[in-house]
Amino acid sequence: DQSVLTGPSSGYLVPNNSLSDYVFNFQSNLDSLIQLAVAPTLTSVVTLSAWIRKFTGIPGSAAILGIRNFPNSPFQAPYRLTCDTSATKLQFSITQTNGVVKTLTSTTTQDINVWYHVMGVADGTNVNLYVNGVPSGTALAYDGTLLAPNAPLFIGSQGTISTLRPFDFNGEISNCAMWDTNLSPTQVESVYNNGAPGDISGLNPLSWWKLNAADTFNSSTGNWTIKDYAGSNNGTSSGMISSNLIV
Repeated sequence: DQSVLTGPSSGYLVPNNSLSDYVFNFQSNLDSLIQLAVAPTLTSVVTLSAWIRKFTGIPGSAAILGIRNFPNSPFQAPYRLTCDTSATKLQFSITQTNGVVKTLTSTTTQDINVWYHVMGVADGTNVNLYVNGVPSGTALAYDGTLLAPNAPLFIGSQGTISTLRPFDFNGEISNCAMWDTNLSPTQVESVYNNGAPGDISGLNPLSWWKLNAADTFNSSTGNWTIKDYAGSNNGTSSGMISSNLIV
């Protein structure tokens, strides 16, 4: 049996994985986020991947996975997946070492009640965005450089500073991953076709956070530990309790 301790009074959570998987529900009004141990310094190429659902009530470009450097002005995000300001489209952004930001927005509008797979690929020449394994938006050329990070990597947030908190994600996230290599369109489609929680280990991700019932909740600290299944970049939650893990 899978034993995820949720505290002395509530005992153990034993998910029935023959019926369904578990995901994490992020609540922007509670400042829900997961902070990863480090933000990898990637000099040229990056690929980011996530499954999302029910992203609603977002007052700005809510972060799914990525990093935003400090200070806030000028805006600098070495690499990140977000929703747009209307909370109906998806975005992938990178910042070149010269400070120029390249942001690609999906061409289609997403339904809040449907699971979507979103992947951003900066391959050293172009910035590409894929939704459900299909290219969305016209590729943007960039100079092949990525700005070095000076802040932590987050899932569901742009950071812990109060001015960034309105941009927390509001909705469900699962099965996030990142690569320091370029994934081909065929490989992107393969990740989507695997579904969640599909096994993507064969594509050698730099980090892979399943965000499911295998993660552990510490009732003493009130935080989740989110395991990195590809490396050692484990995460720690904030503003999330045991009930943020949902079917």
